[in-house]
Amino acid sequence: MRTKTIIHPERFDPKNPFEILGLTPELVNELTEKQLKVVIKAMYRTLQKTFHPDMLNTGELLNADSPIDQKAVELNLAYESLNFDRDPTACRQLRKSYVSKRSTVVVQDLAKIKNQLASQKAKEDRLAANFFRYLTASVPSNGVPPKTILSAPLPAKNILLGLMDVAINNNLFQSSWTQVKNYKQIQFDSEGKMSVLHVGRQNFAATDFIRPLGCVPVSDVDLIPLLIPARAGQEFSNNAPFPKTKWSVKTSVLNLISLDNFKRFILPLLTPKLFERAYLFSLNQAEFKKSGHISLDGLIIRLEIKEPL
Repeated sequence: MRTKTIIHPERFDPKNPFEILGLTPELVNELTEKQLKVVIKAMYRTLQKTFHPDMLNTGELLNADSPIDQKAVELNLAYESLNFDRDPTACRQLRKSYVSKRSTVVVQDLAKIKNQLASQKAKEDRLAANFFRYLTASVPSNGVPPKTILSAPLPAKNILLGLMDVAINNNLFQSSWTQVKNYKQIQFDSEGKMSVLHVGRQNFAATDFIRPLGCVPVSDVDLIPLLIPARAGQEFSNNAPFPKTKWSVKTSVLNLISLDNFKRFILPLLTPKLFERAYLFSLNQAEFKKSGHISLDGLIIRLEIKEPL
């Protein structure tokens, strides 16, 4: 049978409670008070599982002089000292005292790293903005479709693409998909003009208001979380409305991605060529003017080079 350990606080070194719980001055300085409370409790529980005699199941009598029992008592005292709800003033003073022990070198190094990261992010943002302006340089700002095809950054002539509609495929109730439900086609003629055979349609429609931007391999990006979510009960829509058929699709995402997500996650991976197993992105002039979003044409699953007429 185990006996209760008698705590003698005077036997223990006056270490800062944060140090006893394994928290560094740098971490204590970075966390908010609310976050600190959570971390303190988590660290205390974790350390007690390692050092508390009752957790060891040794069957030995408690000994206040043993290293294990001393550590368990030390943890208890430290945890009691950091009760922000009971004595916030004392806890804040302990925090201030501990934070002051931060190494000057470490503080300077952290500040330097933060400045470098901020500078790098600013450069990346400028690069993304400039590249996007290049991709969309010939897009009219007045909303009037141009009389000639937009000069696309990727050369595409005499090509037929078969694409899987990503948004529809994401929400099909069936485990397998069919071309009737989520298959579309895009073709580029000998002059590079683009036309689309939308899901559920029988004829190609000219799309001189759409500018292909490029492709990203499907293996390079987890795309679904980046797409714009559909509103509750919102019917799926594409560049052209679906004909009324016996089936109906409601989708949790749309074939759209915000400009910020496009610049951050897609633009660095964008390749100015067409290839299978790749997502094709484009700028739909009307959609971009309305929402500022970039359009996802789909996942290319078939690429056929056609002979010029």
